[in-house]
Amino acid sequence: MLTIIIKWFNPSGELKAVEYGGTGVVSLYSPDFQGTGMVQALYLDKHHEFTQEQAGSYPSDAPDIVAVKEIPVPISFLVIPESPIGLIALLGSAFGALGLYSLKYRR
Repeated sequence: MLTIIIKWFNPSGELKAVEYGGTGVVSLYSPDFQGTGMVQALYLDKHHEFTQEQAGSYPSDAPDIVAVKEIPVPISFLVIPESPIGLIALLGSAFGALGLYSLKYRR
């Protein structure tokens, strides 16, 4: 069974996130930095049980690694996740301001 470790690095080389699993592992990390970061995938030839910390410190030159893939990831803007509560608050404040304006300047 193959184990895959996915490591996300920010532009300064600091490790930001680690994800690991079998052949169907999917990275759900949302980068919180701008610039060109790096994603490193380590492919191990056997199944390993890791903690998050052990996977993050796993060396890229270990003898059981079959392949290492490094992909530069340019991030030119940040997207702030929005929630329905934020939209409701925005619309409520806009309509509230409009209501106060109309009450103040009634003819």
